[in-house]
Parts: sequence; C-alpha cells; structure tokens
Amino acid sequence: AAALGGMGMGAKQVKDVKEKAKNHHYQLACSCAFEAVHNTSEVAINHPNEYTRQSMALLAERAAPKTPKGGGAAGAADPGARGATPITPMEH
Repeated sequence: AAALGGMGMGAKQVKDVKEKAKNHHYQLACSCAFEAVHNTSEVAINHPNEYTRQSMALLAERAAPKTPKGGGAAGAADPGARGATPITPMEH
C-alpha cells in the first residue's frame, strides 16, 4: 500500500487496487493503478510490458512540445530521439 501511495495514488485508489489484487483480478488492479497514476481512463493492461509501453507513450506525448495550429516548426525534434533507454520485453 505504501508503494502505491508513493506513486501518487489517493487512499480510495489504493483501496480499489488492493481489493482487485486480493480477489486475483491482477490485470484489473494493474489497469486501475495505471489510470490513477497517469490520470487517464479506459485502459486495459494485459501484461507488464504493455503497462510499460503505454506508460512511456503517455509520458512522451505529454512531454512533447506543443506545435502551434497551422503547422509545425521546421526541423522539429524526433520524440524517439530524446535519449530514452529502450526497454527490452520480458520473456514469456
């Protein structure tokens, strides 16, 4: 519970995640935690790698500079070239 709280989740959200995990609904618990941490909804997580991929995509999207409507800046930086370390998928 302390680890979930450390991720910025509120008490109700932590309770919901713990309840789902206690009842062996691990994918629902993971999705619930993802939604709470990333302030989003309607997420279905089926594997830890999926959690990581979706999390990284959301963070990159939110960190990307906003381009003005009507066209982007010439030579805009590639969001994939930010020096991020790629994550190797887990073996099944």
